[in-house]
Amino acid sequence: MRKRKQLNRRMFLPKTVSLRADPSVGKPTEHRRHDSRNEGGPCMPQSQSLDSRRPLFLRQLVGNRSVIQRLSEQMRRGTVPNRVFLFGPTGAGKTTLARILIRHFFCHNRVGIGDVCGKCDACRKDLGDFVECEQWTAARLEQNWGWWESNGRSILARPNWAFFLDETQDLSELHQKDYYDQLESARAMVVFATTHRNALKDALINRFGANIYELRRPTIEEVTDHIHVLCVELKVEARKDRLALVAQHYRCDLRKCVDFAFTAADQAPNGVVTDEFLEAVLGTERADVANTTPRSKRLAKL
Repeated sequence: MRKRKQLNRRMFLPKTVSLRADPSVGKPTEHRRHDSRNEGGPCMPQSQSLDSRRPLFLRQLVGNRSVIQRLSEQMRRGTVPNRVFLFGPTGAGKTTLARILIRHFFCHNRVGIGDVCGKCDACRKDLGDFVECEQWTAARLEQNWGWWESNGRSILARPNWAFFLDETQDLSELHQKDYYDQLESARAMVVFATTHRNALKDALINRFGANIYELRRPTIEEVTDHIHVLCVELKVEARKDRLALVAQHYRCDLRKCVDFAFTAADQAPNGVVTDEFLEAVLGTERADVANTTPRSKRLAKL
């Protein structure tokens, strides 16, 4: 009878969630990979993940030519800064650029190319498969700050490790200050990205020295050309003036514009982007503009 009572008590005890630690540094395995950017824009096709759509090479990025040229020259010499700070609006390419920089950090053929080689074993691996690569959003790190207090300094002290913190503006003021000394002595590659630079302490940003890069959304013409090429690859028929309206509607947010091309591949009747399809995806108001405004005037406004 006593054993039965003990068993019943165990059955009704509240379940506790255990964060199983990675044996290398004690990181909860459920946080090994993450992506916080699945919302916004048209419906995402089920067959494509967001990460699978990201460019893998520096030369594939759209816009921000001055930033790309600076980094490409450093890559050609076989080096990139071990501390990089990226800021700019959503959809400007911060996360994609950070991932390319980290892939170059692990690349076995760094010198003379000016980009990731794409051929070595390291380049063929997904970043989530690297034990030596830590990718976090600041909000998730805040929730697991105890793990960082135990392992953070050890990670940043390892010259063959990379640490990427996205949406850095979600760090509390107290935890921003914790990084002051840690970044000064860091030997690992560290990349911070944020959409709100003003939310961060100047003292934290200054730890990155001259390696602070502002990313801006590409122009309407650059985005239009990019999604037109993508539509051709996806066997979607789309006029450039209609794609220009897509770029304008999403304010050149690359994530949403690229998502539109994949949505068109899945949903456009006979693979053709028509005014009716624009109306269905973008909304009646935007489609009405496309239908009633002469083409020459629309392009002039763009």
